[in-house]
Amino acid sequence: MQIKTNNVDNYIANKKDYHPIVLVYGPNSGLVSERAKTIIKNLNEDSNNAFSVRTLDNDTLSNNEGLLIDELQTVGLFSEKKIIKLRLHSNKSILNQIKIALDIINSDTNLIIEAGNLPKSNALRTLIEKSKKSAALPCYNEDERSLRNIIRYEFKQQGITIDHDALDSLVSSLSEDRQICKNEISKLILYSHNTKKLHLNDIEMLINDTASSITEQVIDNTLIGNGKKALIQFSRGLSTGTPAYQTAYSFQQHFLLLYKFCLLKERNFSLNSIVDNYKPPIHFKRKNIINQQIQIWNSTYIQKAQNQTLETIKQSRLKSGIDEQLMAELILKLATVAKQMNR
Repeated sequence: MQIKTNNVDNYIANKKDYHPIVLVYGPNSGLVSERAKTIIKNLNEDSNNAFSVRTLDNDTLSNNEGLLIDELQTVGLFSEKKIIKLRLHSNKSILNQIKIALDIINSDTNLIIEAGNLPKSNALRTLIEKSKKSAALPCYNEDERSLRNIIRYEFKQQGITIDHDALDSLVSSLSEDRQICKNEISKLILYSHNTKKLHLNDIEMLINDTASSITEQVIDNTLIGNGKKALIQFSRGLSTGTPAYQTAYSFQQHFLLLYKFCLLKERNFSLNSIVDNYKPPIHFKRKNIINQQIQIWNSTYIQKAQNQTLETIKQSRLKSGIDEQLMAELILKLATVAKQMNR
């Protein structure tokens, strides 16, 4: 079954009507993770039991084709309800295993699948949407309206007020990814715990000039060909607690934006109109450097850069402990490409 975007939250809230197999997918990785966790929490009658949820990934299943089927047919030792979480983070197909799972899964078992962005033509997405035993839940990037709603809701819960200009600045600065967005909001809630008020200078100091700004500097310097400066900022980000994987995901989010801009450029829209008319608005401090990136890059090379970034994310998961090295290598590769195209 296909769950429409505006019905996803209602589906999740209705705890008794989950399908045996639920696919949570989309470009908003933070929202994918959040919704999958919520579904599992709602299903899990014994949340203190570490053995009640079995976690797998598609790389493991591709090397052991019978594993998922075995897990589905095995009776849970510690709980009547068996929950399996399956993370899809590579292109290795497990379509046949999911087909079998749809045939054999019973009412005492739930399979929750986390995936990235799946186009409408994707075979797994099509399979899940057409089956009566499964549901597909899309998680798209936050737009300006949803970001404002999230901010207002979180602040209202804590009794915090925010000035209009501060809210505008915050919306323009936040990531479209749900988890990164909530992390920044949590920082602001902690900061304003005593005053219960937020002004523009608070947003500038806490958001625009700290971790998110450092990550932006890494991305911006990389994509205009300044690899040396990008690596300096990358090291600075690591020292302030920004993990390498978060920088990689920020690159992916930025590529989605830059890809849209380049498509408009290739349709002969003016650079200024592209950036000035974007919603949510781009922070004024970044407009010039974004314009530079649009001039340097084109849609074809952005897609190649996206694929390189995805491969880096995949390799960092497979080879733990070297994610910082892999990310540094990616930064240098992308900066070299940008420098060559800018000649």
